[in-house]
Amino acid sequence: MKKLLSALLVTLSIPSFAAHFSFTYFGNEGGFGNQNYYACSYVEDQAHMYLEMLGATQVEVRCSGGIGPGWYTGPVNLDATYDLPVVTGAHVDILEISGDAFNPSCGLNVRILSEILKTTPYVQVLKKDDHCPFADSNYYYTLNVTR
Repeated sequence: MKKLLSALLVTLSIPSFAAHFSFTYFGNEGGFGNQNYYACSYVEDQAHMYLEMLGATQVEVRCSGGIGPGWYTGPVNLDATYDLPVVTGAHVDILEISGDAFNPSCGLNVRILSEILKTTPYVQVLKKDDHCPFADSNYYYTLNVTR
């Protein structure tokens, strides 16, 4: 019992580093006249998934706008706060993230990832293709994640 309590106190005393990002996404890939709208549930789920993949904890994601009641459509506003992991350097993962015509929303996903990557110094982009002329364009990232 004493060892368990000691381990718990050590675990609770490890500092975490808070991070935050927010942005408004208008969804205008594909040139003039093309507009893509997203439901906030989708936007929140994508941001939450990427943050957890990169080791974030205590993730809180809030979205407003998007596709709403009464056929309201507009840009999405995304706000995320989370704790970054303590990096020991003991482990390195290569992580691949990609999307294609079967997993559309290229511009939105690339924007979420780019905002997250600004806050995660322990993640290095090894290779990427994040050009999104259309919502169903292919995109990919190969990331080096130090843990």
